[in-house]
Amino acid sequence: MANQPNPGGRPAIQLNDEQLSMIYHYASKGISQNQIAHNIGVCIDTMVKLKKRDPRVKEALEKGKAHGITEVASALFEKATVDRDTTSMIFYLKNKDPENWEDVHKRQIYGDANKDAIETNTKFNVNFV
Repeated sequence: MANQPNPGGRPAIQLNDEQLSMIYHYASKGISQNQIAHNIGVCIDTMVKLKKRDPRVKEALEKGKAHGITEVASALFEKATVDRDTTSMIFYLKNKDPENWEDVHKRQIYGDANKDAIETNTKFNVNFV
């Protein structure tokens, strides 16, 4: 009997389409799951359970987040390419091509006695004129 659900417990919360739309909207704006839970009137534990139990909740969170990332990435790309904003260009390149645009580059220096490799971090400052 211990494995049976409590028939006297609270009924499971079912979200309506408006609440799912709100989850999508909040997630697209970068709002945390804690804040989203608060905004739709549930605690974070309930939000976690809803996400596991109702695939629509998980989908709204994931698609909303992806939409927000796409919007910001597009705005950043436009600012870097159209407005020719140097800071945006650097940020874009550091994230899209970190091998060539990172601030810290690893180099190997060999000791003279036993030729053991030593890793060092070298910082380069790049100034654009």
